[in-house]
Amino acid sequence: MNPLLTQSLLAQLDPNQVQLPLPEDADRPARILQFGTGVLLRGLVDYLVDAGNRSGDFDGRIVVVQSTGNSKAQQWQAQDGLFTIQMEGFRAGNSEKGAIIPGSVCRVLAARDEWDDLLAYARDPRMDIVVSNTTEIGLHFKAETIGDTCPDTYPAKLTALLYERFKHFEGAPDKGWLVLPTELIAGNGSLLKSVVFQHIKGQNWPEEFATWVTANVHFCDTLVDRIVPGKPGDEEHAELERQLGYTDPMMVKSELYALWAIEGKPEWADRLGFVKAGKGAVLTEDITPYRERKLRILNGSHTLSVAAGHLAGLETVREMMADDVMGPFVERVILDEIAVGLPVDPASAQAFGKEVIDRFRNPFLHHKLLDITLQYTSKMKARNVPNFQYFLDHAGTGAPLMAMGFAAFLHFARPVKEDLGKFYGEWNGQSYLLRDDQASYWWNLHQNFDVQDVDQRRDFLTTVLTDEERWGMNLLSLGNFGEMVTAAYEDILTIGVRESVSKRLKVSDLR
Repeated sequence: MNPLLTQSLLAQLDPNQVQLPLPEDADRPARILQFGTGVLLRGLVDYLVDAGNRSGDFDGRIVVVQSTGNSKAQQWQAQDGLFTIQMEGFRAGNSEKGAIIPGSVCRVLAARDEWDDLLAYARDPRMDIVVSNTTEIGLHFKAETIGDTCPDTYPAKLTALLYERFKHFEGAPDKGWLVLPTELIAGNGSLLKSVVFQHIKGQNWPEEFATWVTANVHFCDTLVDRIVPGKPGDEEHAELERQLGYTDPMMVKSELYALWAIEGKPEWADRLGFVKAGKGAVLTEDITPYRERKLRILNGSHTLSVAAGHLAGLETVREMMADDVMGPFVERVILDEIAVGLPVDPASAQAFGKEVIDRFRNPFLHHKLLDITLQYTSKMKARNVPNFQYFLDHAGTGAPLMAMGFAAFLHFARPVKEDLGKFYGEWNGQSYLLRDDQASYWWNLHQNFDVQDVDQRRDFLTTVLTDEERWGMNLLSLGNFGEMVTAAYEDILTIGVRESVSKRLKVSDLR
């Protein structure tokens, strides 16, 4: 049995097998609070902060906060905040791979169990930056009284920490924070700021606090882009641990490409020193071009294709890209529909689209399609409803391949079983968990309509497509897009997913 990856083990490891943390990391101050323990933060943010430390452009470490439960916090803390990133991919046409242990995390704590410790970090003058990744639904307002105990939601926790900092430093202007949410929502910083101010208004606090936050706490819109599928498969994980000589349940895989674009003032470059390391962190006065290309092309195509891929019997993005039907579907939905409609430079959109296709084809990554369906409904709204409108504005018609992807999503999202508050879908006899906070909506909707009945199926689709609360607009207002979704939905029922996709690819070839 290999020993667990810990600080005491580092001296025994082979630096030719894995890039080790720097010895001086142990003396760096805690400067970043990171809300979230997920693979994206580990594989991107923690990696880029470590890169800044290695280059000498930054000098600080991260305190990771788990907001729900403490199992991940306990597991990670048992490894002294250490974990492995196995990076693999292509660069300049050549295959590259390598393992690194970032030294950027100094502590992992559970907010509920260690709230007093978290408040102490708010009183630390060296603590300067807050990062979060709470998925698309995490930046929402839930009314609650903020007192002496840990609040429920992340925005309320952040508000409480800001108030603690304001009181401790008596409103000192130089003690405000840079707040960097990484949730894949356009305007994520602006949204988080608005929710924090909703909490401030709901408390009996002095007006000077709101003034201090307005002037000295900067909520930055950011954009993150790196494919981090998570833990390697069991066999690969075991083989990597054998090669490296230690056990690491926190290990993640990632591609080589990395981008963290932060919208802010140029004079913040010293505070955000890791943006100078040249490894993918960027400080820019306008992240719009970065955000639109990434959110619409990479995330949008992921969201549009995974349901069809899963219902076609595929398990990973790699398998989907190698498939003789689904591979061309992903390529065409990117290059022929999403990229051509985007209100950005057409050449850059096409170039980025081709780069995304190559990244999806990365043979080293086993990104499970079901993992991409987390919070599927909200992702479809945030990432693709604008794409539907963009294409209509550009072409004067609905997008047939995007309509196909949306119809497959509707089939995928149908719950057929509820068990202890969890909902399950089923296709070709295979059951899968719907990890979607809106799964109860789909469950209730399917209790009212029997989609096996032609007339009720038509009423079901009309109800879904006209649900402005769900999508932010009436999708039947998008020209003939609704008709395309209806036709695709019917085809999936009668001829199956693969034939439905193939049929639309052939029609698209004739345009």
